Amino acid sequence: MRPFVYRLAMDLGLKGWVLHGPYGVIIEVDGNPFALESFAQRVVAEKPQAAVISAVETVWLDFAGYERFEIKASEAAAAASAWLLTRLAAGPDCGTELRLEREGAAAGEGASEQRQAAGFIRQGQVVAMKGLGGSCLLCDARNAEAVKLLRERQPSNEKPSAVMFPDLDAVQQACEVSALEADWLASAAAPIVLLRRWPQRTLITEAVAPGSPWLAAKLPSTSLHHLLMKELGFPVVAATGTFDAEPVSRHDDDSIVRLARGRQLVLRRARGLAPLPLRTGRALRPVLALGAHLKDSIALGWQRQIVVSRHLSDRETAASLDAFRAAIGELCRRYGCQPTLAACDLHPDAASSRRAESLGMPIIRVQHHHAHVAALMAEQDIAPPVLGVAWDGAGLGTDGSIWGGEFLIVDEKGSRRFAHLRAFPMPGGEAAAREPRRCALGLLQEMGADLGRLEPLFPENWEAARRLPQSVALSPRTSSAGRLFAGLASLLGLRQKDSFEGQAAMALEHCVDDYEAGAYGLTLAGDGPLVADWKPLLAAALEDRDKGVAVAIISARFHNGLAKLILQAAQAAGLERVALSGGVFQNAALSEKAAALLEAAGFKVYTHQRLPPNDGGIPAGQAYVAGLGWHP
Repeated sequence: MRPFVYRLAMDLGLKGWVLHGPYGVIIEVDGNPFALESFAQRVVAEKPQAAVISAVETVWLDFAGYERFEIKASEAAAAASAWLLTRLAAGPDCGTELRLEREGAAAGEGASEQRQAAGFIRQGQVVAMKGLGGSCLLCDARNAEAVKLLRERQPSNEKPSAVMFPDLDAVQQACEVSALEADWLASAAAPIVLLRRWPQRTLITEAVAPGSPWLAAKLPSTSLHHLLMKELGFPVVAATGTFDAEPVSRHDDDSIVRLARGRQLVLRRARGLAPLPLRTGRALRPVLALGAHLKDSIALGWQRQIVVSRHLSDRETAASLDAFRAAIGELCRRYGCQPTLAACDLHPDAASSRRAESLGMPIIRVQHHHAHVAALMAEQDIAPPVLGVAWDGAGLGTDGSIWGGEFLIVDEKGSRRFAHLRAFPMPGGEAAAREPRRCALGLLQEMGADLGRLEPLFPENWEAARRLPQSVALSPRTSSAGRLFAGLASLLGLRQKDSFEGQAAMALEHCVDDYEAGAYGLTLAGDGPLVADWKPLLAAALEDRDKGVAVAIISARFHNGLAKLILQAAQAAGLERVALSGGVFQNAALSEKAAALLEAAGFKVYTHQRLPPNDGGIPAGQAYVAGLGWHP
């Protein structure tokens, strides 16, 4: 493979290197974008016949200025650290045994059971399919009544569901599909890909993803999927058969990716994309990083590598904690690494923190937003110092308050809070994460505005709700960007209660359809950490709402205003490199607008490609910070 890569690079005039590393063939090339795109395509298309490509991941890096292309010596590594193959999608020729069970009826076996199951789906019924790793619920994605019936069997019954299509042609009839997105759908990893729906086509019922212009599409990934989809010939909803707080019933759940800034953004690393090996530019102390609390994974760092586990789900139940403990043991055994340090979140009540305290080894507590930025630095080998823009729902800050709208300067000494969004009360604490109306209440309280307009939102307990923001004990202050999104969504009438995490913020993003609508202004001032005051932004948004301005325009002006704030903070910090991380930057509208403004002003902008910007990336950041000693 290495001589082939060398000849290909020379043919295209590229500089760089290739070597055989602990994870397989590693290639780094410099050149013009067109030659690089051609190189990436030809490596796969023209590989030697004997070479096996089980997975390919591409990440765009800063220009390194290599003088030639060379074959480097293989990296010495223990056998245990060699690439461990992820669980990939099956081919359509894999065999399987079928059994159909119905309530009150004897089980049957054989191909006829497959046809019967397909018949039930055609009739508008819901079928629970248990496959190689667990179960999922299936129904006709064209049938609104069938989808409604399926949702009645789900705890989070408003959460958008994935749709499994029989083939790529069927996907293209329902959604816009770029060449990159088509490659991801058809890859051996077979992830769920978020695609924009065709606006005028109604092949898929609106009930699948209510109010969303996006569809979570996938192709068959197991032999039973292939057989069933061949029998049906039309798209089906493929919903998880587990509760949100439980570990996924399939040992390797589907990975989720989307297109952002012309490249892949991973939202969840699971089957086909995990465990994830990251090659670091600097040697690390052996460290086990235990993540945060929600949407999590764990990571193991040692030598010049970090390995991140699959998605492990939330840590709210005993079953989830058991899965968490098992994953720790499995990761350490697989790679033959005995960590000497444990890294966890700064919050003492996080499940990962409690687990770290039980391991009997030194603990490094990494502030949540510092870990977000460090994860991106580890992923793309970004040299410090960096202005990290870490926006999410909530994370304990070094001052004991709840952070979430942070601008951090990160270097070898740790991180320093350069600026942040203005704090406001979060009525009911964590309850505000599930009820956008509480966020709206806190925002209006901070503005000194009339709370009376919110009375209709609290029909069951208005008097208690009205007094809640005034209580310091019951309404901790937060600088959360995620809660700002949720609060505006409430004030615009989009959502008052979320049935799944981030639903209100997603609704606000889905409204955006006019980037030329202008921008609301924010002020950035202060003596210590600068404070970004959102009050003028929110006041302007409410004024537009009262004038009858369309929600789509208000949302666009809100996103544009926040993107301009990021540029303003970067100019004030005066650092060349800006890293955007945290769950808010799953929002492609915000990340693309902010990146465009920053790049136009001459900044180098980094956004996630391989690690999720959400808390799934936190363990890698913790391992990087603790492994390098980048903490106070």
